[in-house]
Amino acid sequence: MPGREDPPGTPVQILAGRHNNHVRVLADADVLAVITPRLAVEAARECLLAAHHGTLIGPPRVHVPAGPTDLVFTVGGLADGPAGFRVYGLWPGDSDQIVAVWHGDGRLAGVVTGTLLGAFRTGALGAVALDALAPAPLRSLAIVGTGVQAWTQLWASSAVRQPDEVRVYSRDPERRAAFARRGREELGLSVRAAASAREAVEGAEAIILATTARQPAVESAWLDAALCVSTVGPKFTDGHELPLEVISEAELVVSDSPIELSSLDDPLWNSTPITHLGQLVAEGSYHGEGCRIFASAGLAGSEVLLAQRLLAASSGSGGPGG
Repeated sequence: MPGREDPPGTPVQILAGRHNNHVRVLADADVLAVITPRLAVEAARECLLAAHHGTLIGPPRVHVPAGPTDLVFTVGGLADGPAGFRVYGLWPGDSDQIVAVWHGDGRLAGVVTGTLLGAFRTGALGAVALDALAPAPLRSLAIVGTGVQAWTQLWASSAVRQPDEVRVYSRDPERRAAFARRGREELGLSVRAAASAREAVEGAEAIILATTARQPAVESAWLDAALCVSTVGPKFTDGHELPLEVISEAELVVSDSPIELSSLDDPLWNSTPITHLGQLVAEGSYHGEGCRIFASAGLAGSEVLLAQRLLAASSGSGGPGG
């Protein structure tokens, strides 16, 4: 650093900021220690409202070639702070991410690393969509998929709905049985494994698709016309987990980031009118009688605000809990 005069042999404090001696860093274990469904959903709801009102700036993500992979950046923040960015790589499998958060006055609030924050953020946005689009009370919820994204969707939804029954399906019987058991033990929900995707979704009032399938994971004939369905997985013309006819016949399509969907070089969404989820949050729940779709896209800036909440909660400085 210019002008710095450390005694010989003094180690440089790498994580040092202009206003604070040390920058706080949270790893996945620290995130798990403080995060709750309520905390995550409240942060997501605040971001969606801010995006709707124009006080959250969150441009589409940027892919930057970087040696053996691409680095993906999402940047965003509130008009008066916090602000920051998230970056992760496209290596095979999970990639560690970094979320850096600055206060509105330029002080670095801290950094969150690991793999979990992005998944919790996505689950929380999905829970806000469920709250806006699904019946209350909710009798039946179906989940197709048993990976991390499927889990965080169910985890976050427990802050807004307590379904009478949750049915879960994936191709691996052991994984779906373990997922159902975890939902019962950790969330106190009535979760059971279904033997087929059809058994899981038929008669359900709300469905969450969280798969890596590039062919529809369900058939439109299995779905009730008055249905709330979330698609978290692939959403491209050449690969989609939701049947195209369900999209074309939907009464309403909602996304947490219509600008992200519109930035895709893919005609699947280019001709579809998409409502910003923040608009529904501002106006109240949607009470239509037809199919409502939530297309999860990833609201830039939402991971920054969630990281800020986690940093505040972990320091005991009054971050919201649940």
